[in-house]
Amino acid sequence: MTSPDWPQTARAKLVAELRDAGDLISAAVRTAMEAVPRHKFLPGVAIAEAYANQPVIIKRDAEGNGLSSASQPSIVAIMLEQLDIQPGHRYWRLAQAPATTPPCSGRWSGHTARSPPSKSTLI
Repeated sequence: MTSPDWPQTARAKLVAELRDAGDLISAAVRTAMEAVPRHKFLPGVAIAEAYANQPVIIKRDAEGNGLSSASQPSIVAIMLEQLDIQPGHRYWRLAQAPATTPPCSGRWSGHTARSPPSKSTLI
């Protein structure tokens, strides 16, 4: 049986790994990565896999080949650092769900962000 704080512990370990690797630079991105529960965007995926710094295949074809994946957390962190969202900024994100980028970026842009099943999100 796993402890109820296991997701938070796994998330904290991932954030520390990203920080130590130099992928997390700003306090805003770090705080967002600490707050967004990646595992909730990946139903059916083990906590350890959800918080590993690797992409997670979420859809496969009939032969088992990966068709869609949740991005590697270090890529999300680097992308958000480069995007440099500031309070009040709005942007258009084109992608497929599930995605943790909208909730992460919405944390400091001041907008409520979510990742609907559509291919685009106005944040």
